[in-house]
Amino acid sequence: MGKMKPDYLKELKKLDKRSRKEAKQVRKRLDKLEKSIITSVNDKSKSENIIQSLNDFENSLFHLFGTYRKVMLDENSIVYQYHIEKQQLIDKQEKHSENMENLLITYTNLHYVVVENTNEQEWEKIRKELTLPL
Repeated sequence: MGKMKPDYLKELKKLDKRSRKEAKQVRKRLDKLEKSIITSVNDKSKSENIIQSLNDFENSLFHLFGTYRKVMLDENSIVYQYHIEKQQLIDKQEKHSENMENLLITYTNLHYVVVENTNEQEWEKIRKELTLPL
């Protein structure tokens, strides 16, 4: 396959810039959530349990961001190729679905770990921060 037309490269650069900005915003939200956990949960071992679960979620989320960026921002990615086998696209989609499912599992786990390790007053203090726009 030849190189992409310059206008496509320009669009890829815009997409790259936007995805980096969104990743920074999500990182700030996660940092704010972690601070809320530290200040709201009185028992240090419980807050550490929650933060470990938060870290698992964060790793899953940024892994998903990374795989998306690899596929969508690489001009040599299979999604931009004309001659591609259907199975290759199916394999890509299955991998993406697996990553998305893992993200949802880690988020669900985070929610339950927060509930298991907080009382109602602590929960109310961090509940708003737990809602992440994805």
